[in-house]
Amino acid sequence: MSIVFEFDVEVPARDGALLACHIARPAGEGRWPVIVARTPYGKDGAFTNPVLDPIGFAREGFAVVVQDVRKRGGFTPFVHEADDGEDLVAWAAAQPFSTGDVFANGNSYQGFAQWAAATRAPGALRAIAPGQSPSIPSRTMFHRGGVFEHGAMTTWSSSLGLPQPFEPSPPMLEAFTEAQSYERITVPALIVGGWYDYFVQGSIDQFIGMRTRAGSARARERTRLVMGPWTHVSQSTVQGERYLGFGALPGVGLAGGFRGEIARFFREQLSDEPPARAPVRIFVMGTNTWRDEGEWPIARTQYTTWYLGAGSLGPEPRWSPASCIAYDPASPVPTWGGNTLGFTELAGPRDQRRLEARDDVLVCTSAILDGTLEVTGTVVVELWATSSAPEADFVVKLVDVEPDGSAFNVAEGILRMALEPGQPRLFHIELTPTSHAFQPGHRLRLDVTSSSFPRWAKNPHPGEHRVLHEQAHPSRVILPIVPAAPKLA
Repeated sequence: MSIVFEFDVEVPARDGALLACHIARPAGEGRWPVIVARTPYGKDGAFTNPVLDPIGFAREGFAVVVQDVRKRGGFTPFVHEADDGEDLVAWAAAQPFSTGDVFANGNSYQGFAQWAAATRAPGALRAIAPGQSPSIPSRTMFHRGGVFEHGAMTTWSSSLGLPQPFEPSPPMLEAFTEAQSYERITVPALIVGGWYDYFVQGSIDQFIGMRTRAGSARARERTRLVMGPWTHVSQSTVQGERYLGFGALPGVGLAGGFRGEIARFFREQLSDEPPARAPVRIFVMGTNTWRDEGEWPIARTQYTTWYLGAGSLGPEPRWSPASCIAYDPASPVPTWGGNTLGFTELAGPRDQRRLEARDDVLVCTSAILDGTLEVTGTVVVELWATSSAPEADFVVKLVDVEPDGSAFNVAEGILRMALEPGQPRLFHIELTPTSHAFQPGHRLRLDVTSSSFPRWAKNPHPGEHRVLHEQAHPSRVILPIVPAAPKLA
């Protein structure tokens, strides 16, 4: 198939601003559905982006319009994307090469731009495919657990020429929050995320929000979720320091890779026939296999409580004196792997033993497993603690310990709270969502400390923190354990 390219086509916005676009479409006379994408990273890069893939989608029978967001006079994140996105959808629908059916695609900020435009319910918009994009700003973009996302916000904002340190203005926050008004969204979404992605929480929040609150039955029933084992910038067989098998590649787990999955989803929205596919597809790490599910959270989940002791972790409590963690902001525990953007901090699963050797990291390990234990969902840690400081952070990681002793992070969370000296307080810490099958011969571990820098901003208050594991104050973890699906008769 021959493809026609048009470069730097100017599209007017409602306030008269002209926003430049590149267009790729099948050659010759005809009309095609249009895929739009809006990016702050330069439209030229779209032609090497495996998700946007304008050439590939043009060969699939779509016209693709990639637009630069407005930057003249300085980039103002989030504020204009709803209006400008709505205007681009209307423009694309009216072009002579268009059938009038418009879709939206793209990852990260490009995903945010889709959510923003979709809240305006443009008449020509049929579906969106936001990948690895943020949702609630206080838990998926600027902060988690009340702690500033120092590493991500420093690198992302500096790459776009934003002031340092970057804190969103009220108009930015208002626009960001409005983009998650699922009640205003009437078209289905294909949400793609990664278990080690910085925006993993956003992907899960968006799917649940759309399936329960979207503004039309069609949007609620047809929204899909795909979760791979990926970081924000890599979809390879190796993530961090772990090989996850050939199946980790998008082209293996998704028929036709990202382009095939997205194109199929878009075409399904042009028909009134309900798609004959499960709404959820996940990659289960540990077994390194893909699996379809009917919902999220998975209905057959068994929420199981395990208890922390002085170095121990298991289903039976082992009451013991408190464990002490001395926190010094001049010597924070460094970030090593996890759900980072991957620019200043290394993303993905990495051997935590280099951190566990520090005396400011509490390590609680289970007995050796005699069978497979699948943890799929959101792990919650309820940590009872006291401190000599007026405020404390607790960082918790769920870790998979292999028979040779190597210890790879699976999920993580943080929470900052005020305390009264010597008074116990309960820290309710949600870890990042995951799907991981701990194998026989492995052990579960929780690492507890008070910093992970530069990912999260350092707490300025030094102090001695005490983690309690006594009958009156039982520190524990609630594991979402998923048994095998029942076999059909």
